[in-house]
Amino acid sequence: MFYEAHQAQWIAGKRPLATLLQEPQGQLSQPQAFEHATVEASQRELIQSNRDTVALTANPKAEEKAAITDTPAPVIKQEVQSMPDELRPLVHQQLEAAGNQRLVWHGEVWPGQQMEWEIEQDKNHLPSSPDEAAPWQTTMRLTTPRLGNVEARLRISGNSLQLNLITPIGATAADLRDELPSLSDALSAAGINLQTAQVRHEPD
Repeated sequence: MFYEAHQAQWIAGKRPLATLLQEPQGQLSQPQAFEHATVEASQRELIQSNRDTVALTANPKAEEKAAITDTPAPVIKQEVQSMPDELRPLVHQQLEAAGNQRLVWHGEVWPGQQMEWEIEQDKNHLPSSPDEAAPWQTTMRLTTPRLGNVEARLRISGNSLQLNLITPIGATAADLRDELPSLSDALSAAGINLQTAQVRHEPD
């Protein structure tokens, strides 16, 4: 689901190519395409380095400056292939999520552990300034071996978080309330401000 973000990390040198190729999309990619992209990126960095060197050199020769500045990026011809059938449903979901700003997922997060997950942008929010980003809302529903059924509703705006936890089990609600201070400290250490946190016991 986060393949594009992992690609950006690889481009920035923060993720090895081997792990990228292990992901579903990466397993269907062409390794030579990654090699070509790496070569092209390296050559562009070299060209930019030459430009910076010329800029720092006093009175460079006009023809030398022009030769380096006008050097085009290498053109790499690659064979265009159709999208593998295995990826069509995945790409369709990605495009739909990008268009609707809403993602719904249901699956196994751990062996024998099912979870429902919804993520959507709060389109009803009226920003106070043009630079303010619309907050996001996410809801997770899962059944854990010890706590039982738990529903978590989160509203994220910038670095601020509003949290609501709902469970039909009274003992679980008490345990969750006891752990809220530890959760707040952990979020604060990660740079996230827990604005509000509520735990509600709602019997089925």
